[in-house]
Amino acid sequence: SAGTFDTDTNDLVFTSTGLATISGGTFTASSSATATLDGGLTVSGGTFTGAAGAVDVNGALTFSSGTLTAPSGTFSVSGNWARTGGTFTEGSNTVTFDGSGTQTVNSGGSGGEFNNVSHTGSGTLQLTTNTATVSGTLTNSAGTLDTNGLDVTVTGAITNSGTITETGSGEIIHAAPSATLTNSSGTAVTTYASGDLVFITLVDEDENLDGATANTVNGTFTITASLSGDSLTINST
Repeated sequence: SAGTFDTDTNDLVFTSTGLATISGGTFTASSSATATLDGGLTVSGGTFTGAAGAVDVNGALTFSSGTLTAPSGTFSVSGNWARTGGTFTEGSNTVTFDGSGTQTVNSGGSGGEFNNVSHTGSGTLQLTTNTATVSGTLTNSAGTLDTNGLDVTVTGAITNSGTITETGSGEIIHAAPSATLTNSSGTAVTTYASGDLVFITLVDEDENLDGATANTVNGTFTITASLSGDSLTINST
């Protein structure tokens, strides 16, 4: 709640079995060791600074005020991401959502919320309340990514080997002309010149990206790979 809690100077492992709360002062994570927060992390003031070491949040991350700086090492969250205020400095790293159930994400704003995002959990990663911007790559390697009627803007590559679904009017906006959408075998199936991806169900031969049979895409885009034998419905041009 005040002063400095420093695990970095001596590069020590820090583990909290209960809820870790930063309400004032500064918590500095280690540059090489892992900070494991088994009860979740709440930042309601002050500063939580991740360094080059790993930060593993095994629970919910709740962020209402103060400053949260992502580590340059591994940054994983297994519970909900609930941001209602404060300053999130995403850096150049990846936030990995690895929970087994449904994880909700309130990004807390409309721009610059994340750099790279990876969903590796077997459950569902679902947006709530706010849109999200991913300034790097978006990877869904397992489970389901549900945009839940909200917009997601991605400037880097979108890679999906699980399910990406849109249950409302929101859009996945692929902002980078040179970025690609790849299937589970790493094959690029389409490159978007511009436009909005509303419901991704593209299929490349026998590789079904999301387990669905309908192939529906809204938006303006350019196909650069063969879809021989597959069907594609274009709702708008």
